[in-house]
Amino acid sequence: MGILFKILIFIFLIIYVIRKLIPFLFSWLIREITKKTSSGNFSYSNQNKKQEKTSNSEKLGEYVDYEEID
Repeated sequence: MGILFKILIFIFLIIYVIRKLIPFLFSWLIREITKKTSSGNFSYSNQNKKQEKTSNSEKLGEYVDYEEID
C-alpha cells in the first residue's frame, strides 16, 4: 500500500510542476517566435513586392484615355 501511495504522490507532483511551468514555457516560446519573425523577413518581402509592382508596370502597355461620345 505504501508503494502505490508514493507512485500516486509522484504522479500528482509531476502534473503540478508541469501545470506551473506551462505558462512560462508558452510566453518564452511566443517571445522567441516574434523575435524570429520580426528580424527582417517582412522588410525583404515588402521590397520584393515593390519590385514586382514596378516590373509589372513595365510589362503593361501604354495607358489610353478614351473620350465619351455623346
